[in-house]
Amino acid sequence: LFQLLELESEKMHAKDAEVLMDVILRAVRVKVEVVIKDEKEGGLRAILNFGHSVGHGIEALLTGRWLHGECVAVGMIKETEVSRARGRLSPDALNRLLSCCQTYNLPVAIPESLVTASAILAKMAVDKKN
Repeated sequence: LFQLLELESEKMHAKDAEVLMDVILRAVRVKVEVVIKDEKEGGLRAILNFGHSVGHGIEALLTGRWLHGECVAVGMIKETEVSRARGRLSPDALNRLLSCCQTYNLPVAIPESLVTASAILAKMAVDKKN
């Protein structure tokens, strides 16, 4: 699915119906497969929340100024940066994600004038998904 988003960005921007439907169907299949494998939320289902832990913290601080997807995009970058710093991902994984988000005009960082890391962490501490 990620590779499809990387390879078909021009068609996605052009709203090519076939590519859009392919992306949507693949995304739904991934979600269904994960939910079926983890009906009781034993751990695997957490992968569906990629970017949401940090994203919800950002969203709580920027409600009305940033869209949910923009906050989650930055959350995905920040969570990937943490994984990279811990040696769990290659630099290429982070670079691919940065490039893909930028291709779709999604933000990859938040100006510190808007939100501080400590404020995000404080909001994350009270988020129901964390």
